[in-house]
Amino acid sequence: MWAETVAVLREQLRPEGWIKSDKGNYELTVNEKEGLAIVVTTGDDATGMVGPTPSNKCPKGINTAEAIEANNQLDMFSELLQAIEEAQGLTTWVLLMHLAANEVRCELSLPSSISSGKINGWKERIVLPSMPLDDDSVEIELPDLPDIEVPIKKKA
Repeated sequence: MWAETVAVLREQLRPEGWIKSDKGNYELTVNEKEGLAIVVTTGDDATGMVGPTPSNKCPKGINTAEAIEANNQLDMFSELLQAIEEAQGLTTWVLLMHLAANEVRCELSLPSSISSGKINGWKERIVLPSMPLDDDSVEIELPDLPDIEVPIKKKA
């Protein structure tokens, strides 16, 4: 589900100037002109619900912690926002997804704090409508990409 969501997000946002970034093996969808990035991750049971504070399901590493730190640094120096954006880079939003028994819940949220790999604070949350899981199949069309052949050679 994660890989398909990343692929579809990138395909849908490409016409708007968004590009793929996987620097440091950190999969982002980036709009450099706007200074924005989106990372996709699985959320806990509170994902997509108004009221409780959601978190990521699995602990995140240094890349996520550094992205949240950069988000916070932009706030601390709002009067110097232009210079800091150029120095710090991107404001990183998190697309949280949670697969429940009868629905998929999602939200696009701006993290503000993380502890022990778990996001525990949000500056802004945009809760998206849930998608019910029923007998009707939902087909997600993946982008039509060319086949890639990777030559494999035995080392001598």
